[in-house]
This record gives sequence, C-alpha cells and structure tokens, in this order.
Amino acid sequence: MASAVGIVLILMIVTWLGLWGPVDLSHLKEWQTLTTGLLALFAAGIAYLGATAKVRHDREVLALENSRRRLALYLKIEMAFRALARKAHDMQSGLMFPPLDQDKIVDRSTLFAIEEPPELEEAWTYLDLFPREALAEIRAVRSSLRDLVALSEVSDQDQFRWGRYDKEPPWIVGDANVALHQIWQSATLVADALAPLIKRMAPEMDQNERLTRIYGEPNADEI
Repeated sequence: MASAVGIVLILMIVTWLGLWGPVDLSHLKEWQTLTTGLLALFAAGIAYLGATAKVRHDREVLALENSRRRLALYLKIEMAFRALARKAHDMQSGLMFPPLDQDKIVDRSTLFAIEEPPELEEAWTYLDLFPREALAEIRAVRSSLRDLVALSEVSDQDQFRWGRYDKEPPWIVGDANVALHQIWQSATLVADALAPLIKRMAPEMDQNERLTRIYGEPNADEI
C-alpha cells in the first residue's frame, strides 16, 4: 500500500513540474493540506478496493463450494431414489391385484424387505438445498418408509393369507401396499426433479466428443 501511495505522489510531482514548471516553495504550505487529504482519500480508495476484492473472491469461493456440494448431494439422492423407486415398485406389483383362482400367500419379505437408504438422512439434513417441488415428496418417502417399519412391528407373522373370496386384503397387506405405492411414486418424482438440475450443473459430454475420446480421431481412409 505504501509503495502505491509513493508512486502516486511521484507521478503527481512529475505532472506538476511538466505543467507549471519548478515549484514555488513559498506556496507549498498552501497546497500541503489539500495534497495530504487527496493522498489520504486515494489511499482509502485503494484500501477499499482491496477489501471489496477479497470479499468478492471469498463469495465466489463460497458459491463454488456450495455448488459442488449441491451437485454431489443431487447425484447421490437421484441415484439412491431411482434404486428405491424400482425396488418399491417391484415389491408393490405383487400386491396390486387380488387372487383369482386360489388364495394368495403374501410373504413378509414382500411387504417389509426395504430399508431407508442412508442418503435420505443426508437429504433430510440439507432440505434447504433442494427445489421446493421436491420437499413434499422427500417427506412422503421418509414418512412411508417409517410407516412400513411401524407395520412390521405390529405382527411377526411370516406369511399373510389373502383369500380369493375376500373383498379386501389383510389390513397389513393393504397398508403396506399403500406405503410402497407412495414410496416409489414420490421417489421417482424427486429423482425426476433433480435430473435437469444435475444436467445443467454437470452437462453430459457430446456424443461425438465422447466417441472421439474413446476411440480417437477417425482416419481419413475411414471417413
């Protein structure tokens, strides 16, 4: 900072001498206060610019770090929720239709063999990073998974009989069906909401460029 002020002072003196010739020392004191004030103002301006530059730099670094963290979170949640949706859908598909010719035996694993992915806890911790339309669906996934846990604790039966003449399935089977249906639908909606955000934050490589990187540039004879 001191060197910058010194340089400015020298430039001012050189400019003065070039425009008005030698300095009359008898009038120097009259300009001393003004010159000192101008130099102080200039130094303050340089200091302000330096301080604001650091603030801007810190903000840019923080924004970049937040963007990286958001992208990493979105990638993990999108993949985990796709897998969760597939499993819940497969499990529910066996509960959608009533038995026809004979009674249906529903195994316990068909109802409760699904666990809360660890990524869901991370999503719950950082809900503020998700788009608004995904919040209710994340809550629905978490709530439905915990409904299944509560259902599993009601009965320790290994199998549940769904009679072909029954108008409704056993209530545990019916409630599990509702929960599984909610899980795969909400998980799919969350993943679908995150997919375009991920694509914008981390664009996929152009297909031609991808092939070139894998196989190299084509030879002229091959074109």
